[in-house]
Amino acid sequence: MGCSTSWHPAEGPLLASPGPVVKKREQRAITLRCVKGLEHMFSRKSLVKALALVVLGLGTTVSIDASPKAKHTMYVTFNRPVSLPGVTLRAGTYIFEAPGAEYDHDLVRVLSRDRSNVFFTAFTRPVERPTGMKGDQPISFGEPSREGTLPITVWWPHDSPGHQFVYPSR
Repeated sequence: MGCSTSWHPAEGPLLASPGPVVKKREQRAITLRCVKGLEHMFSRKSLVKALALVVLGLGTTVSIDASPKAKHTMYVTFNRPVSLPGVTLRAGTYIFEAPGAEYDHDLVRVLSRDRSNVFFTAFTRPVERPTGMKGDQPISFGEPSREGTLPITVWWPHDSPGHQFVYPSR
């Protein structure tokens, strides 16, 4: 006899379906057989779900981890449009950040002030601050484009080497 597909242990004793009414002794044997069969199925499903949750958790931990442990984070306000490779930023305040030392690959992320939008993520070239350059200058700009936006060439985090943005060759 097979188990009813709608049976759940919380619903009480299992009655075999289809078929005539089953005596108490037979009903108990059927219930034990069905519970043992379902036990294997539940453990397999639980294992798959648990592994999926672990993989999902590890994936999101890595992506979220860069922000709170950022090695350098700086809020920069622009009073006119500026550009980075492939993106134009309107006037406003943005977060420039580089990941922590364990991820140090000269990676830079540019986010909205409230961290709700990521506008730019790319590898950069490390550059040393030129002698004589003021230490309070956070950004270096290139020549304005035809559209009038200033391209950001280097971001200078506090007391550290700069991050030079790599623009495609023209």
